[in-house]
Amino acid sequence: SAPSDIWSLGIICLECAMGYHPYRSATSYYDLIVEIGDTAKAPSLPAGRFSPSLRDLSAACLASTPADRPSCAELLRLPFLASNSPNPCAPPQTSSAPSANAWAPGTAPGAAPGAVPGIVPETAPE
Repeated sequence: SAPSDIWSLGIICLECAMGYHPYRSATSYYDLIVEIGDTAKAPSLPAGRFSPSLRDLSAACLASTPADRPSCAELLRLPFLASNSPNPCAPPQTSSAPSANAWAPGTAPGAAPGAVPGIVPETAPE
């Protein structure tokens, strides 16, 4: 469901920010379920180490009640995402890197027929 995906995004954000999984002390699947279900111990980013906007994003995603979690559209309006990029889903473009649309799949120089850059080898086997 969308609310569980939003919760998962919150866990991923928290893990990326902290550098470790927030439920790392769980030693079994049962322990993990118990920890996740204990709303008194919901994970959060520590104040002072992270921006308030990132902490708000994480807290919104990890709301214990699924109905209290934001939708995808609401997430994009939160300050952390809205203030960091005019289009937070678009990769940054640099002058030294070709556009993602520079070549159609399979048309890169030396590409094998049907090659998709980065997924299928771009050169035909010999």
